[in-house]
Amino acid sequence: MSKFHVSDQLQDDDIFAVRKKIRLGTSGDISFETPLKAGHDNVKDICAVYESHRYIKQETIENCLNNTNNDKREVDRLKGLRSNSAFNILTLTYDSKATPNDKQITHMADMQYVSSDAVVIPSWYGLIRNTTGSKPDLYNSLSGI
Repeated sequence: MSKFHVSDQLQDDDIFAVRKKIRLGTSGDISFETPLKAGHDNVKDICAVYESHRYIKQETIENCLNNTNNDKREVDRLKGLRSNSAFNILTLTYDSKATPNDKQITHMADMQYVSSDAVVIPSWYGLIRNTTGSKPDLYNSLSGI
């Protein structure tokens, strides 16, 4: 894994996202700003940073926890999103209405860890949008903040 430095560029108080500048390596010669557009299959091997995205349902996570063959198949599917020549960032979007338990969140992070060069907080927006309670508290709780 590469060493990288992240600095804030812009923050919007109305959303849970910020614009960041990321410098890769110790020289800082390679840099990019987030958020990025996700790459397409036909350009994933010609860019320095490749961002991929996958929706994941609670049932899929639970099936992976209960069966190692299901887990291997799903991890292989996520690894298939990688670019061979770029710094890979995989974002998982939780796509269920039920709040995941700690074991499911940990497994989601494990699945992402082996498929990405940087582990980012999953997107919880669909779940949070459908919540009647405190949205920042739920986001922080799910994200381990």
